[in-house]
Amino acid sequence: MRLKTTARGIVRAPLAFPPKGLVLGLGVGCATLGFGLVEAFVFRPLPFDEPSSLVTIDEIDNQGRPRGGSLLALERWRAQPLVSSAKGLRGGSNRA
Repeated sequence: MRLKTTARGIVRAPLAFPPKGLVLGLGVGCATLGFGLVEAFVFRPLPFDEPSSLVTIDEIDNQGRPRGGSLLALERWRAQPLVSSAKGLRGGSNRA
C-alpha cells in the first residue's frame, strides 16, 4: 500500500523526488562517515605495543609556559645525556 502511495506521489510531482533522494543519500553518507571516524579514532586501539609508555615533549619558555615541541628540540633532547631524576617531566618517565 505504501509503495503505491509513493509511486503515485512520484508521478504527480516528479521534480520533488530528486532533491529528496539527494538529501537521503547525503544523510546516509554522512552517517557512514561519522561512524567510520568514530570507529577509527575512538574504538580502535593505538598501533603501539605499549601505548601507556608514550610521552609528550614540550619546551618551556622563561615564564614557565609550554611552547610546544619541535623536531629541532627533539634532536637537542636526544643529544643530551640521560636525566637521573624525573624532575620537570610530566606524565612519563626517564628515557631508557
